[in-house]
Amino acid sequence: GLTVVEVYREKVGTSASRFKTNRRPQLERALEDMGTKFRTLIVWAVDRQTRKGLTEVGLMLDRLDEVNGRLITNCGLDSETQGDEFELIYGIKASLARSETEKLAKRVRAGKDEQRIRGEHLGGPQPFGWVRNHDTPYGVSIDYDAASVIVDMIDRLIEGATLAETCRFLNDAGHLTSTGGRWAASAMSQFVRSVHLIGHRRYGGSVATDDDGQPIEVAEPIISQSKFARVDRALVA
Repeated sequence: GLTVVEVYREKVGTSASRFKTNRRPQLERALEDMGTKFRTLIVWAVDRQTRKGLTEVGLMLDRLDEVNGRLITNCGLDSETQGDEFELIYGIKASLARSETEKLAKRVRAGKDEQRIRGEHLGGPQPFGWVRNHDTPYGVSIDYDAASVIVDMIDRLIEGATLAETCRFLNDAGHLTSTGGRWAASAMSQFVRSVHLIGHRRYGGSVATDDDGQPIEVAEPIISQSKFARVDRALVA
């Protein structure tokens, strides 16, 4: 028996999580319009509306009282027909949504920690020179086409070429970065010091190590340890 007068859609990825501070402009606009454009707001479910617990629940209830509004959820809540029971169930569902967010975050962190211990990739693009390969122990292997470009890059720098000269050579030859961009001196300076060139993987500021504290070789080295040290010295000199 209701007539839809406005539809409010947040952008995909706009989270209700309590761990994020991003604004939800469409929800804010809906609450502003309540009492003027419409009286009844329908939402999919409490856990899609908020996962920030009772604080945000209180703000919603205050708004409903202020404009004599009505909130209906697809999971069976109706502020007009349920009275005090609505506030109780609404609060419980919001608290459970917040709790589930915390549990999920803990599970994700625990999973990432296990991946770090095993030296596995945590997601995102692979560095230039590696490709994803689920048939290998650590999920990566060498991209030999990229590796040949890297070896040429390292050799040029060791022989005295500047970063700018090396970038210009690679860009002119059509050798782009892993993201499809052109090489820049600042990015190359960081790249040639990346431990993935010698087969290791870094998490934050530390290289992944085994139980004995030795760096884990997650892929075949693209360049030798000696070349890795020499190119660093060449750039410092």
